[in-house]
Amino acid sequence: MFVTEFGTQNYAGEGANDFAMSQKYLDLMASKKISWVNWNFSDDHRSGAVFKF
Repeated sequence: MFVTEFGTQNYAGEGANDFAMSQKYLDLMASKKISWVNWNFSDDHRSGAVFKF
């Protein structure tokens, strides 16, 4: 199994980062041996953007 479109903000990649809830998801996936990837690989205005120019 592989989890896609995982992020630390709301569903739109906006808003504050919720690292506490994200850690719960990461711990669950690790315990179940589920692979994952963080999402919103972009350079736009959203708080979930990985790059800032």
